[in-house]
Order: sequence, then structure tokens, then C-alpha cells
Amino acid sequence: MLRSLACVLIAAAPVAAQEYVPGRVLVHDRGAAGASSHVRVLHVRDTDAALAELRDDPSIEWVERDYIRHRTAVVTPNDEMYGLQWALPAIHAPAAWARATGSAGIVVAVIDTGVLPHPDLKDRLVAGWDFVSDPANAGDGDGRDADASDPGTLDASSSMLHGTHVSGIIGAVANNGVGVAGLDWGCRIQPVRVLGVRGGTGADSDIVDAIRWAAGLHVDNVPDNATPADVINLSFDGRGRSLAMQEAVDEALARGVAVVAAAGNDAADSGDDVPAGLAGVITVGAVDSSRRRAAYSNFGPTVTLLAPGGSYDSDGAGRSEGILSTLFAAPMGWTYVDYAGTSQAAPYVAGTISLMKSVYAPLTPRRARSLLAATADAGSRCASPANAVEPGCGAGLLDVDGAVAAAAAQWQCGERCRDDQMCSAGQCVAGASAIIDGGRAAGGCQLAGASGRASSLVILCFAIVVAAARRCRRLLLPVEVEDERGDGIR
Repeated sequence: MLRSLACVLIAAAPVAAQEYVPGRVLVHDRGAAGASSHVRVLHVRDTDAALAELRDDPSIEWVERDYIRHRTAVVTPNDEMYGLQWALPAIHAPAAWARATGSAGIVVAVIDTGVLPHPDLKDRLVAGWDFVSDPANAGDGDGRDADASDPGTLDASSSMLHGTHVSGIIGAVANNGVGVAGLDWGCRIQPVRVLGVRGGTGADSDIVDAIRWAAGLHVDNVPDNATPADVINLSFDGRGRSLAMQEAVDEALARGVAVVAAAGNDAADSGDDVPAGLAGVITVGAVDSSRRRAAYSNFGPTVTLLAPGGSYDSDGAGRSEGILSTLFAAPMGWTYVDYAGTSQAAPYVAGTISLMKSVYAPLTPRRARSLLAATADAGSRCASPANAVEPGCGAGLLDVDGAVAAAAAQWQCGERCRDDQMCSAGQCVAGASAIIDGGRAAGGCQLAGASGRASSLVILCFAIVVAAARRCRRLLLPVEVEDERGDGIR
């Protein structure tokens, strides 16, 4: 079965000194447990001396300073085109960066068309593998090999350099004064090539081996992965049930690897697509700049949550509302281009999970899914257009800051919580995945009339090909959608 295309480290900020109101302490009298009215404000001449004296008073339960709190900090990177990255503030990334910017110990595998050594990305890459076995589709003169570079072009009949764009969303070097900022400033990106130059298509047999290899499992005739992934991003889709891919996903999940999949761009139920319809994956739909489900985005009970995927539109100032990321465009060379689609939404979630693991290393795929759902902005939820009684947009819009904060809070419960629970206020509570677990069948759903031998997958992006040279960005060519439901690039 064929499938097709559907971070600089910065020094940690010093811990802020504790601030308090001088000459004032808060006192709770003994015997007044739970009664806030018994907390008294006491004015003193010497705060330290008063604290020492009052702590020895048997009539006082506790005494403390009157501390000063500040609004939550945000971090704004200095990348030249950050102002065009509307999606990052929309998902509260700047606030999340005040908590964590990522870790080089986390690896995100981008199973896609391969990658190019873009100057704003190359320092983040670790060795991957090319799993495209058909030499004609590989386009590099042979079949499987150690070179995961993308030999394609921006043309819709080729790869559109899709994997390079997806990788930049996750991990473009940030805070370096040039280009764009990736979501995770520290993780490493592992390119795993499965989609070739024939319209960004790939076969299940190659994809299955790639998922297993990325997760650290042995694949015959391929050297074992020296840097197994913590997170896998799958920005492609296609119709036709795949038990083989379900088994590969199951094996990856069993090894603690989170698997993120794009929901698809057919404005249809994502349960009919693979890998979006597979059990255990975190399926991501797309919002446009209005923070509502984008018109093209798939929907339904299998969608876990939404993330920015952008659109063809421009804002009032004429700026594109697509997702800007790393690319190569001849004859300009290395540049930045706007694409739109669920292919762009998925890597925001993959990058969020890598940030979450940087603050809570024991994070499991199931716990990650629960925390993403629990912290998502419910204002972006929707009913399924196909069935109004079913959820269509999962838990809502990704909140990176909320998810990272929730992950860090998991330490409060130690190892007491089961995998189907999460730690909230120091207590183990049921995971928040109930609203997003319905309707998912192992192996995806067989679409009536779908071929048992092959189905075409779409590259999950709309190409609003906008080249940028220094500060100038110009529209090159919008990619035409050839067919709403059949072959062709979306």
C-alpha cells in the first residue's frame, strides 16, 4: 500500500530571588485550620526577628513572609522572522519557553521525505536512514541507504521538500537572530525517509520498518539506531487498513515512544485514514489563525487535539497566515516558506511532547496524551460535522505552556500514579483522555471501495510557496489542488 505526504540551546535564566513586603508577616492562629479568616496580617519592625519569635509561640500554627508574586514570564526569541510566526503565540509557546527550552537528550524522529541541511536546522540533526526501497521513487540512484537527504524539489509532482519544512517547525535553531524559531530549542531531529520523489508517496512496508527502527527496534539489513527516538512525527496519510502499521505503532508505544500523526486534509472523518486512525497515536487536526478548525482539516472522534496548520489566507496587512518554516527554493537557495495543513499542525504537538519530556523524563505516551488533552484550550472544540453527537476537534487547541507545566507537576506524585492516571495537585487522578478515545479501531477503518493493494496518500500540506530572501518574501506559486479526494498534493 502506498502512502504519500498527506533548536539553539540558551543558557537557563537564573532563578529569581524571593521578594516579600518588608515589615509584614502572615500569621495563622492554631485551631483555625481551613479558615482563611484566621490568617492575620501583622506589621512588625524587624521581619526576621518577628518570624523567629512567632514560630516559637504555641498559639500560632504557622507564620510566613508576605511574598510578592509576578505575572508569568514570557521569552521572545530574536529570530528575524519570528514576528511572522503567529502560531507560536497562539499556542502559548513564549510562556512555555520561560519554563523549558528543551534538551539535547530528547530525539524527535521525523518520518517523512527526508531533510536538507538548512543552515537554520542542520546543527540540530542526528543520523537517520533512508527506507525508500524503490530506486525510482528514491530518486537518489539506489534504494535503502544511510543518506536520509531529500533529493526532491518544491514541485507538487516531487517531494515538495516536505520533511525539511516539518523538521523546522519542531527544531529550527532559535534565538540566533536569523530565520525562524522552532518550538523546541534543544531537542535533536532524526530524519527518517519513507516518502519519495514520486509525489511524496511511500509504501507501508517501508514505513513499518522506519517506525520500528526509529523506536530502537531491530530491522533486518539495517544498522541499529544509535539514537532511538523519544517522539515520532508522521505527517502523511492514506486510505486502506494497515494491521502492519498498527503493529509497528504498538511496538513503538511499548518502548515508551510517543507517536504523533496528522489528521489529514480531506475535511472528512480521520478514522478512515492511516496512520491518523490507528490506536494509540496522538492524532492532530489543524486550526487556522481564528483558532477554529481549518476548513480542510479532518475531524472526528479519533482526533486528539488541534494545533496551528494555517491557511491560504492573508491578514489585513497582507501577511500570509500559513506556517513559516525552513526550505530550499531554486534559484534563491536556503529560504523560508509558508505551507498549510495538518502536516504542519502535527509537529507542533511532537515538539510539545519533547519539551514535556525535558521536564519530566518518565513521561509515557499515554500520560503525554492525557496531559495534552487536560490542558488544551476547550474554546476550540467542535462537534463532528459528520455526526453532531460526536466530538470533532478532540480536546481543543494545543496549549504548550499548560502542557509543559502539567508535565513538570508530575514529579509531585513520584511514581504513585498508574499509566492511565496523571498527577494533579499532588493527587493521582484519572487521565483526561476519555473524550478523545472513542471510535478508534486497531488498524484503522477499511473505506468502502478502497483498494486492498494500494491507495494514494496525500502530503498533508497546502503549499503557499512564499520565498524569503533576508527580509523580502514573495509569492512564488500556490500549489494547485488537483483532486479533493484522489491523487495529488494537498
